[in-house]
Amino acid sequence: MERFQAQEWPELTGTVRRYSGFQMTTGRRLASLAGVLAACVPILLTTVRAATPDLRYRLWTREEGLPQGSVRGIAQTSDGYLWIATLDGLVRFDGVRMVVFARPEVPQMTSNRCLTMLVDRRGALWVGLDDGTIVWIRGPHITAFGLKDGVRFSTYDGLSEDSDGRVWATVVPEGADVVDEFQRKPIGHHSSHLQRVLNVFRGEEAKDKYVLVCTKPHKEWTLGLLSGERGKPVRLMKDQVFTNVEDAEREIFRRRWKKYVGQDLV
Repeated sequence: MERFQAQEWPELTGTVRRYSGFQMTTGRRLASLAGVLAACVPILLTTVRAATPDLRYRLWTREEGLPQGSVRGIAQTSDGYLWIATLDGLVRFDGVRMVVFARPEVPQMTSNRCLTMLVDRRGALWVGLDDGTIVWIRGPHITAFGLKDGVRFSTYDGLSEDSDGRVWATVVPEGADVVDEFQRKPIGHHSSHLQRVLNVFRGEEAKDKYVLVCTKPHKEWTLGLLSGERGKPVRLMKDQVFTNVEDAEREIFRRRWKKYVGQDLV
């Protein structure tokens, strides 16, 4: 097997690539592309040493529609589409045109950072996002599974399917529990895992979203609820008044956790 290095072929960096040692007919292009790309992805990360005169390759970069150059995975669904996981959206490729699935245009994409993907035996695509959401796509149907569906906040290391057709997610341990971390330090720098949880909480729809209102500068904070309608004031909860902003932040976290996870925090 010949191998190629990015130093020798600078085009090998930040692209999706097709390799072949022969000509392919147009009708076989997409199927051949899927197989070749899947075989080449591990090699391209460490890549290669020498070129041969008959090698043919094509590059797909941001100019052809990739949202950015960090490709985390490539898979093909039963309808023939190639799907490319990037850190700035999920890409559907028909061999000619790339369509990017990303927020806010696709609300089920709660994060644009796609970490792992799997095509199951029924031809559906599963994508693990960095905020812990798992997205399921089959044909025109898209469903997001998150905290309310029992999916825990996790960084996904892989998705797999067992012999009974069940899909499993491999998660990466994140160290200290996010609840304990927030209770200790509600304000300031947080771990990446806790930050993902906070991003989900803060990104919820405006209606009935918990917020803090400073009712006395530097002295008093009151819990409130947004109406979700432009121009309407925040509805203050007069029985939820705090003289310490960290205690106020802990109370908002406790309420949001209950809303999303369904568990009470002591």
